[in-house]
Amino acid sequence: MKIFYALLALVLLPSCQSTAPSSSSSYRPDYRAEKVCVDGQKRPVQAKDPQWIVRIEPRYPADAAKNKVQGHIKLQFVITAQGEVSNIQVMESVPAGVFDAEAVRALQRWKYYPGCVDGQLAEFPKTETLTFMLDPNTP
Repeated sequence: MKIFYALLALVLLPSCQSTAPSSSSSYRPDYRAEKVCVDGQKRPVQAKDPQWIVRIEPRYPADAAKNKVQGHIKLQFVITAQGEVSNIQVMESVPAGVFDAEAVRALQRWKYYPGCVDGQLAEFPKTETLTFMLDPNTP
């Protein structure tokens, strides 16, 4: 089911980026292949933050769920000019070490439309906090 939502986001997200009318409504730029970033109007973009297209949720570690441990993890990483995640660093982990492996594993699979600076694909640093909470209705 998550794959379906990821594919749906992949199809719908590019069509939602511009509200201006377009002479070619079916044009979707391939940000990975372009040397210059463009919008739906085929014009260079001066600055654009990366936008995620695939976000894999981390699994709750079995031992943590069994022991009803909750917490969060703050991760710092770089979104490359190809839309990949690299240089993942754990900045904060509460409780320490419990959720690290699953959070990093999931984050490695995230994909982004890359960001642009001065019309060129660029790397962007990012920080993300993932919260691990149990459903209060779960026995």
